[in-house]
This record gives sequence, structure tokens and C-alpha cells, in this order.
Amino acid sequence: MIAVKNLWKTFGAVTALQGVDLEVKKGEMVALIGASGSGKSTLMRHLAGLTASNAACCSVKVNQAEIQTDGCLNRQIRKLRRGIGVIFQQFNLVGRLSVYHNVLLGALGRTALWRSLLFFFKAEDHALAQKALLKVGILDKMRQRASTLSGVQQQRAAIARALVQKADLILADEPIASLDPQSSKKIMEILRNLNQEEAITVVVTLHQVEYALNYCSRVVALKSGRVVYDGPSADLNSEMLREIYEGDLDEAQAPMADQKTEKPRIWRFIDPSIQNASEYPDASAAKAL
Repeated sequence: MIAVKNLWKTFGAVTALQGVDLEVKKGEMVALIGASGSGKSTLMRHLAGLTASNAACCSVKVNQAEIQTDGCLNRQIRKLRRGIGVIFQQFNLVGRLSVYHNVLLGALGRTALWRSLLFFFKAEDHALAQKALLKVGILDKMRQRASTLSGVQQQRAAIARALVQKADLILADEPIASLDPQSSKKIMEILRNLNQEEAITVVVTLHQVEYALNYCSRVVALKSGRVVYDGPSADLNSEMLREIYEGDLDEAQAPMADQKTEKPRIWRFIDPSIQNASEYPDASAAKAL
């Protein structure tokens, strides 16, 4: 699904990425971790075709299509982005529009201009939007203005929009950074279920290591723009994490939900437990339609 070779990116005198190589297979759920400024978000922007790399012998492919080569974005990048759903930390919803209309915007890439201007989407897109809202658990909020939703509800709407987009790959850049632990758990469960049930490839950047260990089977760690670990999350231990975070484990630790029943957090780095609980709405919510 993803093939990155020798990716370099500099911003003035700052080198954000240094010869990054990365491969992600279809159906994987991969966490990108690392300290602030390690290059996680910069890498995600290159995968999404939002940023061009330095002109060098580098390439970024998604689903076997060239996103960029030697510092130049593909001329068909707008078309290629249709298969890549991007979920941002700040949700990127249109606050004055309803939740339903925000989710329908995921179909813009395959909708004629005159239809999109009139919000005259096809019946199959309407059905897909309703199904997506039901999947993420906010079908009952579909008529509300997006600006009236809570943070976790807005992030659910952003995920639903990616589903309407029919994305084969979801790139989630710090999707839980502004959420409380309980809400973060719900969002990670939704992403994991989409990966397992819909076979959607998911790459998620996470500042909190515990969520990476609990929800992703594979972890890729960046440090100073380089990949310093790429392997099973179960193989990560506290010593490796100290090296990745330069001894500052407090930056990597964040409380998970239901702390009363969990082991002390430092031991979760060595022996992470998998939480399989998921919360999905009853199909009866569709009666509102």
C-alpha cells in the first residue's frame, strides 16, 4: 500500500526527514511514534501528497501509484488523493454545515462540479453517508451543525467523511491529541475496527505510546527524521523507548481510560494488553431516517 524510498525534507536549516524508507502492506495498522519534531507529521504530509520532498533520488508510492518522485508531485495528484483519507488533529470540518453535509463532502472527488455546488449528490453517496455515520456512532447527530459537536463527535464525523471518500488508506495525524482518555479510546477503537472489518490500511501518528501498543500491531519510531525502530509493538520495551525519546518517557506516556484496572504504565511498555471492547450504535438508530 505504501512504498517510501530515500525521503528527504528540509525547512531552511532544519532537516525534518533524513533518507526515510518505509513499506506498509495492505490491511496493516501502523503507528508512527516519536518525540515532538521527530518528523511524524511531515512524513504523513508526504504520504498524502500535500508536501513535496527535496529534489533527490526519492519516491513515494501509495497503492502502487507514484505520489511524488524526486521532489515533484504527480500531475494527477488530485485524482490520486481520492483514495487517501486524511484525518487531522483539528478535525477540519465546516462548522456552519450540518454533520451530514460534512460527511457527504467525502464524495466531492467523484462528483461533478455543478452537483457539488448544489449539494446534489447521488443516491448511492447519500446511502454511503448514512451508513458511515451509523458505523462511527453519530447517526443521531446528522442534522446538527458540526460546530455544536463535542471533540470526539467531530473526529467521528471526520472518520465518516473518509469512509464516504471510499479511501483504501486512512492517514490519521494525531487524531486523539486534543481528546480526553475515554474519547481517545473510542476513536482508536473505531480506527482499529475499520482496519479489521473493512480491510482499510491505517497509518496513525501518536504522541502517546500506550495507545500505539494497545491498538497497533506494528510501530515505526522516528528520531531526528530517521527511522530508528520498525517492528512489532510487542517487542518495544522501556529501554528502546528511552532511546527513542532521549530518556524523557514522560513525554511518551499518557493515561489510558479505565486506569483503575490497568497495570502501572511503565510495565505496559513491556507487557501491553490488548483491549477488544468496541462500542457501536444499535442499527435501530437508522429508524431516524
